[in-house]
Amino acid sequence: MEPDGANELASRLAARYWDLGDPAHAETLAGILATDLVRLVIHPGTVSRYLM
Repeated sequence: MEPDGANELASRLAARYWDLGDPAHAETLAGILATDLVRLVIHPGTVSRYLM
């Protein structure tokens, strides 16, 4: 768990997927950013890929 970077990530994803000119989306983002967020960072040991 990483305490840093969660707000920046949330802001970046919101800007990418939401129209922040929409007051409802902007208000939702403001509510998200007002909470205490953490990032969960996963470092996989290996990655397997299967083609079909």
